[in-house]
Amino acid sequence: MVKMNPLFMILLLSTSLELVSGGCSSCDAPPSPCKLCVQRPVYVREGEMAVLQCPLRTTRAGHREGNLTLAWRNHSGPGELQEPVVWRSEDTLIILRVSPNEQGSYSCSLLNASGQPLRTAWFNITVFSGQCYTDMDVYPSTCYLGESCGKYTCTSDHSIPQNFTKLKYTWYKNCDTELRSDFGDGYLESATESDSGYYTCTSYYTYNSNLHDGQVFTLSKTMERTIKQGSSHLKPKIISPQDGEFIEVHMGSTVVVVCRAVLSSEFDSFHWMENISFVEENMEALPVFYNTSQENGHHLVSLVIRQVSEEQLRNRYTCKLETPSGTSNVSITFKQRSPPQFHFLVLGIVGVFAVTVVVVTVVYVKLKVDIILFLRDDLGWHHHNTTGENNALHHTCQCHIETVLL
Repeated sequence: MVKMNPLFMILLLSTSLELVSGGCSSCDAPPSPCKLCVQRPVYVREGEMAVLQCPLRTTRAGHREGNLTLAWRNHSGPGELQEPVVWRSEDTLIILRVSPNEQGSYSCSLLNASGQPLRTAWFNITVFSGQCYTDMDVYPSTCYLGESCGKYTCTSDHSIPQNFTKLKYTWYKNCDTELRSDFGDGYLESATESDSGYYTCTSYYTYNSNLHDGQVFTLSKTMERTIKQGSSHLKPKIISPQDGEFIEVHMGSTVVVVCRAVLSSEFDSFHWMENISFVEENMEALPVFYNTSQENGHHLVSLVIRQVSEEQLRNRYTCKLETPSGTSNVSITFKQRSPPQFHFLVLGIVGVFAVTVVVVTVVYVKLKVDIILFLRDDLGWHHHNTTGENNALHHTCQCHIETVLL
């Protein structure tokens, strides 16, 4: 019997509902039984921070061209989200201390200049209390007896805005045992059965605001480590491209860059980023998007740039592989390919032709008589010409014969 993680089951069910409903991934109204929308589940322990990142932030080109903005809304409460309860930037919403009252549906909408929503992404916050984690939000990892276990990643600091300062983080095992500082990030050289369990990392932040001077806010993440008999053969890693690689492109052309990786489980996340923003998947209407596929046991994410512009030459594109045990990145940049040097080729051809003409002319002038005699006597070639020309040729030949006799 295969054990399925509850979070994976919910995501699978959400995807199935999306397909049944005709692929409704964005709505302009709260989800209802007659209009199904995929909501990203967010599980938060009561009293901790809830961090929501809007996936629509990758449309920043539209922000410049169409004066678009992002708006957040609470559909299970008063609607508008204001300080001091929350902090928000253009693409991140943070509820500083979640209570059961904040539980429910939230959305971020991409608005046009008239304030009308063009696209909407949905989140559903579930608040739990008691133990330090819920089974619905655990990142599983597997190690093998006597083998090494990879490092754990605590909370993803890249999702926390710069207004928040991280003070420290603490690891707990099974919620009740605070681990010593030498636990580090959970790396093990040789795993034992006693290393199995639930590991929770709690990070502590201060918020640089006059409304919250001296207050500390927390954010937790839990990983389940299972130790098994046997040996691991498959470790997640990015195979290609190489980190720091430069790719030559022609301006205005379509470019496809394939990132190839080995994944170890269905919980591994594999995607592209443009600078610090996520590139959207299967959005062919956008100037930059990516597609996924599989080939020879490898997972592929293909970055597609529909038409290379100056902006793409300035940007950095990162293929990111996120696993329960850590994150690996490969970054590339584009540079304009130099046009072929046709003028050098043309000059070379003209030069060779000119030299050939000069050489042939000199040879003909110097050996004109010998050439004519060779053509007449050895090859039997006779040129019919006027009487004057024949006399001239006869005179020339006679002079040549007299010279030889002398």
